[in-house]
Amino acid sequence: MANKKKYFEFGGEMSLEDFIFHFKLNKKLIIIFTLISGALGFFYGSIVPPDYHGEVLISPSKVSNLNAVELRSTAARMLFDDFFDKETLLECHTNQSTTESVNNKAMSRIVKISVDGDYIKIEMNSRDKNIINNCLNKVSDSINKNEHLIFNQLRDEKQIDLQLNKEKLKLFQDFIESLTLKEKNSLNFNGEEFQKYTLHQLIVFDISQKIMSIKLDIIKIQRDLSPLKTYQSYGLFPIKIEKNYFPSPQLGLLLGIFLGFSLSVTATLLKSSWFN
Repeated sequence: MANKKKYFEFGGEMSLEDFIFHFKLNKKLIIIFTLISGALGFFYGSIVPPDYHGEVLISPSKVSNLNAVELRSTAARMLFDDFFDKETLLECHTNQSTTESVNNKAMSRIVKISVDGDYIKIEMNSRDKNIINNCLNKVSDSINKNEHLIFNQLRDEKQIDLQLNKEKLKLFQDFIESLTLKEKNSLNFNGEEFQKYTLHQLIVFDISQKIMSIKLDIIKIQRDLSPLKTYQSYGLFPIKIEKNYFPSPQLGLLLGIFLGFSLSVTATLLKSSWFN
């Protein structure tokens, strides 16, 4: 058994055979300590409230298939004092008792707003699923409200431009019609009348080109204002709330067993090293 004492020396090498021999010598202490640690881990995982993670994706408002608001500016604007109203702040700051203690900077530590591809991603962690659901709904409403103001302005500008083009088109068409009518009434002409006729034709040709251009502009604006290219922001999916893996009774049990076994083996090795 002389060779069995070698691994007891601090810093000495230890083979698998040495480890098995050591475990047999101290199995009662190691098993008891491991079971106690596993039970404590299971108990901790059972009494600690579960932690939840919630997230929602928002498709931003678009006008002419372009974002009404630059995505990254939305995440930055949440630091401004007027981005979230008091109702939203209180909904997310459930641990706060007064409105004076809540603000947008504190809000940025509770709710994370980031850019995920072409969408705005809102995330939040809490031990209460209702808090996550209510808070993310309020934050989504605040983002939609801010985007809708800019969206409505840009859409109204497009609609005004469309209306102006339609009025311009009607004026040109009426003018062409009046010139054509004069031309029909002046079929018999010579000299000066022929020059007038030629001038009329040139004017008609020029205005016809303008009419064609206006029609193309109208078609483009109408396509830009179609629901496929112009729409207000909306939640892409319902709010998704998932339970985080830790803590849980099963994970607490496994972690307790692992730590208990590791610590008990280490402690008995150190004890053997000190006493030999």
